[in-house]
Amino acid sequence: MHDRRFPTRRVHALLATLLIGVCSALPWDAWATDVRFPNRPVRFIVGNTAGSGADLAARIVARGLTDAWKESVVVDNRGGAGGLLAAEIVAKAEPDGQTLMLAQEGAIVIAPAIQRNLSFDPQKALAPVVNLADTDYVLIASAKSGIKTLDDLRALALKQPGQRTFASAGVGTVHHLGFEQLNQLLGISMVHVPFKGGPPGAAEVAAGNVDVMFVSPAAAMGFVTNGRLFPVATGGVKRNPQFPAAPAVAETYKGFRVVSWFALYAPANTPPRLLEKIARDATEVVRSPDIRGQLTAQGINPVGGTPKQMADLVRSDARTYGETIKRLKITAD
Repeated sequence: MHDRRFPTRRVHALLATLLIGVCSALPWDAWATDVRFPNRPVRFIVGNTAGSGADLAARIVARGLTDAWKESVVVDNRGGAGGLLAAEIVAKAEPDGQTLMLAQEGAIVIAPAIQRNLSFDPQKALAPVVNLADTDYVLIASAKSGIKTLDDLRALALKQPGQRTFASAGVGTVHHLGFEQLNQLLGISMVHVPFKGGPPGAAEVAAGNVDVMFVSPAAAMGFVTNGRLFPVATGGVKRNPQFPAAPAVAETYKGFRVVSWFALYAPANTPPRLLEKIARDATEVVRSPDIRGQLTAQGINPVGGTPKQMADLVRSDARTYGETIKRLKITAD
């Protein structure tokens, strides 16, 4: 009797063909999370020097993710060009999530607005993953200046126009742009004195050579403790627990914000579902009691979230900083 059934080989071949067709019709990222990630050590490229706020945040989070992923997360400091060197390294990496950047607004938002001849666009070459944490800048005044409040600052600047000064960590930094926004809000015009970094600027304010500055809590705390600096106000949406007596500028001027963020970025074309997985894992880590405690001890606020929330933050900051840069016609040297 003739057997009309398909031979086993033909059935298997037909099923394989159908499966290949279905798989090829779906985007690769639909399968990305089926692959174990990470499957080897992950690199965090940090565009800042060791000991900086970004470096501290990266190392704390890296330790937490090492435990969560059961793979080493290695911090690789590649300072230079305001974070653009690190951004370019990550932009050229494979889009597999194994190489990430600990990025700040300087490289992602500000540099494209003030540098005309960048070799690449960080916002196109990189993909936002998650805002790990941020730090509220504190407005410090020299104890010699007598400035204790925003009203004191405004009165002194109006009394001596063109003579009172503010420090920054360089042209186009958050320190610079944040104070220029305050200049506009208060209707004053204090003179900008740039330095090569936040700590050197804070030291000059403490010495009485410059009147005021927006700077990270880490750079200010030692001088505040020894009485050489006075914390006038803070740049977050609410008061900073490290300076509980200093009001947030936003208490008087709604929406004012001088905050620096520490975000993870990946190479462009990294599969969306992989970005979401990394964001979920990192959010769980930064919001865990242990890592949260380590971050807050350094004056860093844990955040977490989604790739979309990070993208929204970048758009908002690009608009805010872009307006200030355009108004003042700031360009890179």
